[in-house]
Amino acid sequence: MIDFRYQRHLNLGELLFGEGEVGDCAYLIEEGLVEVSYGADQGQTVLAKLGPGELVGEMALIDGRPRTASARAVAPSRLRVITQEQFSCRLNSTDPLVRTLLRLVLERYRSAISDAEDRRHLDDLDRQRALERIKLEQELGQGLDRGEFVLLYQPILHLPSLALAGFEALIRWNSPRRGLVCPDAFIPVAEGSNLILRIGRWAFAEACSALRRLKSDAPRQDLFMAVNFSVRQFSSPGLFEEVVAAAEGLNPADLHLEITESLLSDDLDATRGTLERFRDAGFQLVADDFGTGYSALSYLNAFPVDTLKVDRSFVRQMEDNDSSGVIVQAIASLAKSLGMRAVAEGVETQTQARRLRQMGFEYAQGFLFSEMIPESDAKQLIGHQWVLN
Repeated sequence: MIDFRYQRHLNLGELLFGEGEVGDCAYLIEEGLVEVSYGADQGQTVLAKLGPGELVGEMALIDGRPRTASARAVAPSRLRVITQEQFSCRLNSTDPLVRTLLRLVLERYRSAISDAEDRRHLDDLDRQRALERIKLEQELGQGLDRGEFVLLYQPILHLPSLALAGFEALIRWNSPRRGLVCPDAFIPVAEGSNLILRIGRWAFAEACSALRRLKSDAPRQDLFMAVNFSVRQFSSPGLFEEVVAAAEGLNPADLHLEITESLLSDDLDATRGTLERFRDAGFQLVADDFGTGYSALSYLNAFPVDTLKVDRSFVRQMEDNDSSGVIVQAIASLAKSLGMRAVAEGVETQTQARRLRQMGFEYAQGFLFSEMIPESDAKQLIGHQWVLN
């Protein structure tokens, strides 16, 4: 089924757009051949014939001016639509100098368009990457519309007692074409567009709904839910109000918002203010992947976090690398001295679990205890008691 928001199919001779029309999108040619020309019918000048992997209509998309040429299919063609929103999001996130130079170059190009005979070709690899990225982004948008995203849940244990304390909600994309896709494969693409805001909004609301259901099945079980937040979400107006609305009826202390050090690269004062609002409202703030960035201590000084979560890479190497063990112990001691909780992720062996418990870690998660599981299986773990041999 063709989604006409993202694809155009042209028959031989069919007009894609005409000279003077408002340009609200560009097109990436996937199959076929498109002729670009300008001028009156009697004195028409052909500027180019463009084939698979090449762009057409990009100038009007950049500067918002009417099209200076016409484009017509000279062979049956299939084109990928690049929308104004997709382009503007990327353009607005670039350095102002880059935007200024781009528009200046485009202005000069337009003034000389009648003399243009040569055109540059994108490197084949770059062209293929650009096409794949556009496809993936549009598939993500369709996936959201179709309800293809799911949350899986990994138990987080109270390490001293080995009892269930809560879950971390982990997003996956169940794509009909790509299968079950891990976030590393699609989150960077989503963060390059406004899709990350929709994905983050959905994930948090779904995690809150799951926590309500789990608590209703075990009203005496004190459970929390940890949810990851993207840097882009913190630059979105209204984030605090959205989170509060989605968490209605839940104790904010049972919702752990996981953030990363990359927030330090954004507007520090604005981010700190947003985090303080969450903390004042009772939400728990978790410094995720703690220790992997150069600015870990600056992070603690800048942001009001409640919990330090040690990256799995340190836990994995702890048995074979003395330095990793020292770092993990230092983080546990730091958390204790600052009155914070410490969580270890990526726990895979009994030896790791015992050593982490000796170090003073309050919480742990990893394949030793459970993989990521659907909500129905998470429900079965309520009341379960783990043991270490």
